[in-house]
Amino acid sequence: MSVEGYPLVPAASLEAVVRRAANTERMRAGVLLLIVLAALWSWLTLYADHFLGTSVGLFVFTLWLYWPEGEAWESHHLDDVDAELLGRFSKSQLRDAIDEVRRSYGEKEHPNIFVVKTTMPIAMTRNADIINWVRSWNAVWISSHLLTVLTEDELKSIFAHEMCHYSKHTTFWGRYFYVHALCCAVLVTVAYIAALDWFFPTGGAVGAVIMTMVILSALGLFPLVMLLANLVVIGASSLTERGDSQAIESLCDFEGAKRYGPIAMTNALLKVSTRSEIFQRVVEAFTVADEGAEPRVDDGSDGEELQAAAAQE
Repeated sequence: MSVEGYPLVPAASLEAVVRRAANTERMRAGVLLLIVLAALWSWLTLYADHFLGTSVGLFVFTLWLYWPEGEAWESHHLDDVDAELLGRFSKSQLRDAIDEVRRSYGEKEHPNIFVVKTTMPIAMTRNADIINWVRSWNAVWISSHLLTVLTEDELKSIFAHEMCHYSKHTTFWGRYFYVHALCCAVLVTVAYIAALDWFFPTGGAVGAVIMTMVILSALGLFPLVMLLANLVVIGASSLTERGDSQAIESLCDFEGAKRYGPIAMTNALLKVSTRSEIFQRVVEAFTVADEGAEPRVDDGSDGEELQAAAAQE
């Protein structure tokens, strides 16, 4: 979803884009849920009697395949992390920083903090509804690398960016990602059972399912079945796409700059982004004019200054 004149646009225009995308997302979510209910109804009326056990097994296996991972690789909860991974900061400083940012958004939930042991610049968040008692599904992640290179204000700027995702610009499927996994598992299971019914119209046990897969593999058709299953998931996933990630990222950078200043946010972005992203991300974030202000014309000096800053890094 493009914004005319981006990035030299008022923040209010980006907010409008995000609102439209959120409305579209909710509408598509309703469509996806209706499709899933229709698939369940077809399974109950056509296949449940003679493929019950097989259906349950396939559903559990498929759900396991599509269930999102809870934690980033090599991540440690702040309560359990070694001090050597915290760089310039202590555990209490990190808790105080995230709490300060949380309160600035009026957020009542207290996100967990995970430190990812890596030399890559990583910062991300997840905020699930209903099952947010799972620590890793109500959390902010930050890499040990960033904790060694960020100053206090830069760290708070990054936290402000992530808390903007967490509190203000979260998505429907971001909060209910597990529902999406359930929807994909249901659709793939029903698609498989419909294919099995063609081979075994009177029903079949799990052994028959395995034999069918062996036969399909021998005939070179099993990859086709997998492709069809993946197409089902791709179709379901297409109903979850919003197309406003560019606007959301710029607004989250903007929120960080409003709270801790453009210099801290810019320096943080320089340290978080790869060099190929530096120039685009920083210029996009801070050429967004505040509501009611005239867009600033970029004369090219920003790029020269950023290149010089990157060269000195």
